[in-house]
Order: sequence, then C-alpha cells, then structure tokens
Amino acid sequence: MQYYADNPDTFQYLEIAQKYISGDWQQAINGYWSPMICWLLVIPLTLIKVELLAFKILQFFIGIFALYQWYCLLMKAPISDARRKTLLFFSLPFLLSYALLNATPDLLFLAELLLLMNLFSKDDVFANGKKQVLIAIVGLLLFLTKSFGFPLFIALILILSIKDYYGHRREKQILMNGGKILLIFLLCCIPWITAISIKHKIVTLSEAAAFNMSEDVAPLPGRSSELPVLGLGLIEPTKNAVSAWETPGEFVSEKKINLFHSPLDYLLIVKRNLLSIYYFDFRNQAGIFFLLVFTIFIFKKGIKKLLNDRFIFISLLLIFLLYFGYSLVLFHTRYAWTNTWLMVLLSAYFIQEIMQAKRVAFIGTVFFYFIVALAIKRPAKEILFTSDKEVPAHWIFYAATHPFTTLWIYYKPDYDLEIFISKLDEQKFRNGNIASLKTQNQERDLYTSSLRITRGLNGKYFGQLDDKLTIEEQKKELQKKKINFLVTWRNTSWGNETPVFSDPVSGIQIFEGM
Repeated sequence: MQYYADNPDTFQYLEIAQKYISGDWQQAINGYWSPMICWLLVIPLTLIKVELLAFKILQFFIGIFALYQWYCLLMKAPISDARRKTLLFFSLPFLLSYALLNATPDLLFLAELLLLMNLFSKDDVFANGKKQVLIAIVGLLLFLTKSFGFPLFIALILILSIKDYYGHRREKQILMNGGKILLIFLLCCIPWITAISIKHKIVTLSEAAAFNMSEDVAPLPGRSSELPVLGLGLIEPTKNAVSAWETPGEFVSEKKINLFHSPLDYLLIVKRNLLSIYYFDFRNQAGIFFLLVFTIFIFKKGIKKLLNDRFIFISLLLIFLLYFGYSLVLFHTRYAWTNTWLMVLLSAYFIQEIMQAKRVAFIGTVFFYFIVALAIKRPAKEILFTSDKEVPAHWIFYAATHPFTTLWIYYKPDYDLEIFISKLDEQKFRNGNIASLKTQNQERDLYTSSLRITRGLNGKYFGQLDDKLTIEEQKKELQKKKINFLVTWRNTSWGNETPVFSDPVSGIQIFEGM
C-alpha cells in the first residue's frame, strides 16, 4: 500500500512541496492547489527519500489527530457508551482508506472540521475571547487546506451567530463577537489571497472553482468530463512544472458556466452533482436510513428538539452546508465522508430516542449496527480491492478469509511499478520529455502512473497520446512536442519500433521518441 497512488493530485502536492524545499517560492505559490498539505509535507520529505511513503506517514499522523477529534466529539454526543465505542472503531476503515489510498488534503480537512465542531459544541463559543481567536485560526486552516473552507467557515459563523442571537434574548454582543471571529479570519486570509492574486493577476480566493466550471471541465449530464490535461493530446508543461496538471486552468477555454451567463447549463450541473450525492451517499447507502430515522424523530419529538440541542443542530448544519456547497461546483464521494460519519452518529442518537421502550430497544440496536455495517462497506472494499466496485460474492468471502493475499494481489502492480522505476534509475534514464500511450478500459489511473515514472526520471510529462491515432500520426505528434520517451502499458508494442527498455513483470515498455 505504501506505493499505491491512483490520483494525479497526489503528485502535484508532492511537486509543490518540493518547490518549497528548494526555495522556488514563485512557482510554489499556486492558486489551483491549496498550500496547507504542501507545507506539512516539507518535514517528512526532507527526512524520507520515497515521496509516496513520506506522504502516507504524514497522513498517518493526521489520521491519529482526526481520530482524537472524533473521540472528543463522541464524548459530547448524547448517546450510550456502547454506541460511542462502536462509532470509534467504525471510523478506522475510513481513516485507513483516507490515509493509504487518498493522498490528498481531504483527511486533513476532515480532521479540521471535527476540531471546529468540538469548539462549536459549547454555548460560550461567541463569548470567550481566546476561543474566538482559536476558531478564526481553524477557519484559516480550513481555507488553506481546501479553498471550499473559506465560504464554508463564513456560512457556519453567520448561521450560528444568528441562531445564538435569537436563542439568547437577542443580545447584540453575540453578533459582535461573531463579527470579530470573521474579521480575524479575513485578516489572516489576506496574505495568501494577496500572494495567489498577484501570481494569477486577478483577485481570487482560488483558481480551482473557475477551472471546474470551465466549459471543458464542468460536469454536465450525459457526458464524461475528460479534463484536457488528462486526455486530450500532448500539452507542454509550464516552466518548472513536471506536468500541465500543475496549472490546469491555463489549458482550458476562458468560457465559464455560471448561473448568470449560462443558467440552464449551470442548473444541469447542479442536477448532476445532486444525483451524484444521491448515488454515492443515499442510494442503498447509510444515508437513506439516516433520512428514515431523522423523519421518524421529527414526528415523534418535534422540530424544536433539533433546534434547541446544539450538538444536533451543528451536525445537521454541517451536513447541509457540505452537500449544498459541493452541489454547486463538483462532488466526489471522498469530499463528504465527514457527512457519512455525522449521519451515522446522528442515526445512533435518533434510534436511541425513538426506540427507548424495552420491546423495541433490541430492534433499535440491530438497526443501528446494520447502518454502521452498511457505511463501513465502502472503505472496507476500497482497502481490499482499491475501489468501491462491484465484485462477486465469493471474492468478498475470499478477501475476508485471506485478507493479506487479497491485498498482495491488488497492490502488487504498485510494487512492480516501483521496482520498474528502480531499474530505470540503474539504466540512467534522465531528464527527458516523456509521454505515455493512452489505453482504454484501465482500472488504474495511467496518468498517475505516468507522473510517478516521470518523477522517478526527473523528466517532464506531456500527457497521454491517444491510441486511436495511427502510428504515423502519433509519431508526428511526438516529433512536434520533442518527446524523448514514450511509455506503453501491458507489454503493448508500438508499430515496428523496438523498445529501449522493457519490463515483462510490470508490462511497461519505453520507446524512444521522434
């Protein structure tokens, strides 16, 4: 697992962290990739030679911090000790999947959100001066970890300030204290906003949203969004960049889809994101059972109990804001695992409240453990099979009875790739322009594997050459971009050319460019 990587984002954070280490500040400041995880990577990267291992060790420590914050939150939750212990162990598969398979800032973002919830859980949150500063700093960390943290934090503070204002006889000091938190937060954000605004020559919080909402990339229904830098021919990286994925917005059209200029298209994007949320978190998932017990709870206990219980209100508010915010731009299932945790936690409370009678308490317990098992299914399958995919029942049985053999089978390609890179190092392949042949129906992200090879060779990666082109067309494209090496997969030949390096174990071959 230490060599596993199936997301090209991983290598962008590693590359930017290396720029900070080398002192290349101009290139390190990047409006597309938030800086917090890059800053944290500086320490392990200076101590450990293997980049992916360094990233995953950092993820391990972030996971421990997230687990502690989850434990603190569970201790505040109005549920039984038995269910607290269950939910503590429930988080482990998620943390392992995050740390080992998703080398991105998402785990750090989850840990920071849990910390924020712990700070918000007491009624004196807007009265305590030291806590105001601490909350503002956590808000800054959210923003520096993911740009979505900026609007999310502002929305949380505004809504909680207004709620506390009306809940405490309209004391104006509450609104003033909420305003102080936002002022401190905004002042702390200014240095980074200024830096990326100067870099990109436009006032901006982040360039990621503009990239995701460009006409080329936006997730419109009925089409597979294929990012230009990942699959539409060869693209020369900018100066000091390993690939075009480091500054992806520079390679998309300037036409943006938004509510004012393209209202119909924008609403279709929101519709697709909402359908994605439904598919990943509610269709045959724990979320649908959360909605069921939530509805029953409201009918039995009333809406006032939700509004008056601070812990429940904040949990529901965060679930709503995360889904609402991501539905406006782009949704990936790893973005909202915080919601899965909170929905299962709230389900434990709702079941406990609506099934207190002895004759139904046992049914409630069974139902709670059913929801927990259903929620764990996805991260467990990701750990064992590298993704949450449909597999035959006998595979699941074999994985449960032979977990280490299963892990070796599914993660061996990553080990083979690492050995392949070591062999290349021995052959002195260095500092070339590299492209790879794009092949269809691959489970692994070959762009990611290509980046891993490129970083091992200290080269520049120009992207994937479409295998639908004829050999002559491919050669012309390689010649035009001055490509030194072409990488192919699964022992794929390339015309009548002879590979300069071939590895039958990994199935990777390298041909000289034109």
